[in-house]
Formats: sequence, structure tokens, C-alpha cells
Amino acid sequence: MNHKLRLLAFIMSAVMLISSMSLTAFASEYDFADVSADAAAAETGDPAVVITGADNTSTGTRISWSAADGATTYGIYLRDGSRYTLLAQTAELSYTHAPLENGREYIYSVRAVNRNGEVFAQSADYSNTFYAPPVISSLTAVDNGVKIVWGATEGVEAYRLYRAAGSSGWSRLALVNGSEYIDSTAESGKIYTYTVRCVTPDGERFLSYHNEGKTFGYVKTPAITSFSNTLTGTRISFDKPEGVAKIRVYYRGENGWNRIGETSDTSIVHDNLTGGTTYKYTVRGVDGNGDFVTDFNTDGWDNMFIEPPVITSLDNTDEGIVINWRACAGAEKYRIYYYGSKGWTKMAETTETSFLDTDVRSGYHYTYTVRCITPDSTGFTSYHNSGAKTLYIAQPAVTSFNNTATGTTIK
Repeated sequence: MNHKLRLLAFIMSAVMLISSMSLTAFASEYDFADVSADAAAAETGDPAVVITGADNTSTGTRISWSAADGATTYGIYLRDGSRYTLLAQTAELSYTHAPLENGREYIYSVRAVNRNGEVFAQSADYSNTFYAPPVISSLTAVDNGVKIVWGATEGVEAYRLYRAAGSSGWSRLALVNGSEYIDSTAESGKIYTYTVRCVTPDGERFLSYHNEGKTFGYVKTPAITSFSNTLTGTRISFDKPEGVAKIRVYYRGENGWNRIGETSDTSIVHDNLTGGTTYKYTVRGVDGNGDFVTDFNTDGWDNMFIEPPVITSLDNTDEGIVINWRACAGAEKYRIYYYGSKGWTKMAETTETSFLDTDVRSGYHYTYTVRCITPDSTGFTSYHNSGAKTLYIAQPAVTSFNNTATGTTIK
């Protein structure tokens, strides 16, 4: 009899133990229908535990929840279908689940456990998609700033771009819908660090964390500022941005860009050119070792070389001196100068290739030169040569006739 009672007591103890284990939060897997936090609280009479947020980190997700009265620990579970797998147990109010798969949705639940090891509150399921921090793939200097390119994240529509300069912290740069951006506010000669975060389309909420970023020493792409034709070529002027040791100058030929030369100055002359020919130029910055530190304008800048007009003759006439010069290929208008006590002085403009100077006196020397100008007379399109000089002798004029006995006296 006593033997039977002892056996019955053992069986009842085993049943109670199994029932108790089914309620504990220490099981690694738990199969049951989805139960809301409110329903769990109603069944136990204890306050529900609520997941307050899920913040993505560099490699995972930090889940946070509210404290439940009477809880000594919390079990964090990952749901897969109807199965809940225990991730961890902690006395804290947050837990970081890592490492995670980029772009994957994870569903979490948190259960409050009392000091007896009993689950008395369970949160509602909380869904979060893990997005890894976008990785910047390239930083390059372009015509108008720094071009930042990063890897697009599937499912993400917008990105927040940040920049740090020197010892300063991160500052917002732009909200971008694509996966590249040009920082046109960057200053030449400065070092910048960039990083990117995934955000909601309105930019109000972060979807990812950010990494340490990528650093870049920005040097502005130099630009040609002006052209000035000389006697036999073209002087090309350009800016020299901070961070550039020398400017290398190119012209485009039949087989691409050809190097003219490089200089630490801000201009260079391309000599021995053909009049009436348009040349295309570009410039690029190099460091002290001759290595490129900037991009270059692939479209380039155009300039037509126009030779200085050559005076072919200075003809004395009754009315004055006729100045004649050879037409220049590409020229549309000419300006005539005479050399006086104050140097070269503008005298007239014409679209012809000759001009009559009537303001002359017999017995005086006159020196002239001609220069090509723009149609609106606002700029030069050619240089000028040293000019041509002539002595003006007025043609004699008959002032009177006097008939004599044998003929006529002419004065």
C-alpha cells in the first residue's frame, strides 16, 4: 500500500514539474498562438511589458522595452512563424540582437519573468527590418565639388548624408533619394569625412546606423578663366585652387588631349598657332610629384586664334593717308591706332580692310597698327604688331596761272 502511495506521489510531482516548466521563460523554443500584451496582462493581473523601440546599429538591432512591476529578468524572443526562439535573458531594459542580415525583417517579443522564474507578462510582437549602414564606395573631385557614391540598400528610398571637417562633428549635408550626391559647398584644400544613413522618405526617422565614414582631401578642379591671343599664339589663363602645386595644360588634337606644359603660375602660352583655327583647351591640377590631384573639364574651353592684322601699305593721297591691311581669318571687326605722345591711341573702328586718316599734316611721320576686336567692340580677338610708319607729303597744288607774252607762269 505504501509502495503504491509513493508511486502515485512521484507521478503527481512529475506532472506538476512538467507543467511548471511549460510556463518558464528559460525554454529555448515555445509553440503557441500569438497572444497580445493586453490579453496576457488580463490573464495574470500583472502589467504588460511593452517594446518601446528597435534601433538598428552597425551590425544588429537594439530592442528596448518598458519595465514591468515584479520582473527580475526579461526573455527576448525571435518569432519565426508560430515558433518563438529565446535569444537572451537579461535584467536590463534593452538587448542588441546581432549580427543580422541586411534588409531582413525580424519579429521580436519580450516576456517578463518574476523571481520565481515564472512568465507573467508578454509583449505584443514588434517587427523591425534591419538595414546595415550604407557603405561609401567612392569619393572623387569633379568640376563642381566632391562626388559621393554609396551602395544602394534594397527597400530604402532615402538617405541622409553627413559631413565632418577637421575636428568638428557630423553635420547634415543633404537628404538624397538616389545613391550619389555632389557636395558643391566643399572648399579646396580641406579634408572632409562623409557618412550615410538610411532614413524614411520624409527624412524624419532613421532606418540604419552609420559607419565611421570615408575621408577625402578635396582639391577643386581648376578652370580656364580667359584667353588672350598674342602675336603667334594664345595665352591661356586659369585659376589655381588651394592644394594644387602646378597646373597642367592640354589642347585637344585628333587623338585626344595633348599636353602643352605645366606651370606653378596662372597662365601659359600655346605658341605657333594657325590663324583662324579654333583650339580646345583644358587644365588639371597636379601635386609636387606631378601626380594628379584634381579632375578636369572633359568638355574643355574653345578659343579661336586670330593673327594680328598686317598693314600692307600706307598711301599718301590728297585727303590724307590711306591705311591698308590684310584681312584676318576669323576677324569680324578692326580697330585702328596711331602712335602719339601717349603711346597707341584709338583712332577708328571698321569692318573693312582700309581706312583714311584725314587728320594729318605734310612733313610729319605717322605710325599705325590694327587690332581685331569683337563685333560689339567690347573685347580684343587678336594682338597687334609693331605697326607701320610713313612720312606724309602732301601733293603740290596749283595756286595760280599768269599768262605772259610767250607763255604761262604756273604757281
